[in-house]
Amino acid sequence: MRNSLFLLTLFLLTAVGTYAQEPIFLFDDYVQATFRLKHNVVTKGKVNIDVKYQKLYYLDGEQVMEMTNCFELDTLYVRDRKFVWKNSSLCEYVRRDYGILYVNWRLRDTPVGKIGAMGTVTRQKVEVMQVPGLNSEYSYGNVGKYSDRTDVWTVRNENVYYLLFNGREYRITRLSDLYRQFPEKADDIKRFVREHNYTMKSMEEAEKIFDYVCA
Repeated sequence: MRNSLFLLTLFLLTAVGTYAQEPIFLFDDYVQATFRLKHNVVTKGKVNIDVKYQKLYYLDGEQVMEMTNCFELDTLYVRDRKFVWKNSSLCEYVRRDYGILYVNWRLRDTPVGKIGAMGTVTRQKVEVMQVPGLNSEYSYGNVGKYSDRTDVWTVRNENVYYLLFNGREYRITRLSDLYRQFPEKADDIKRFVREHNYTMKSMEEAEKIFDYVCA
């Protein structure tokens, strides 16, 4: 309760009775986190991040609160992961050998068809994408198709990556951004992703592509 009152004095917290729009959460449940605020103030609480609508939720007992002025946040620590406020969004901070990778998690649920006879999907094949899991230090759990009555949906990755390399920042959302911003390596990148069948749909594969580009 003490942490809740303290956060209330620093953030604009809005009580949430029910979610106005169905969120896609980054974590399986509300998880313990440490907030480092501006002016080096530190406190703790349970949070989850809605990566569909870019919202940060805080759990106060049984009451869910939305934090609406996250620009007051310097760093959010969730287990071994770190999130920072960057470019008006909460981004995951990932240190790599070449520099820093900032991940603005953006996942969208997309209808792909309907359930037909004997449970078959009447439209296109649904590819499984990967998002971080909570069962290891840096593991990836699968999120694939799911059913809502007769509709079938899939979760699509629309992450925005900010690659800090050699003193320059690159904004990457798709492979074509890499080809354009690293023209001298474009042919090599195309060969690399083709040989390994990598795409930007997976954070894990995106990291491997960036590692190759910046090696």
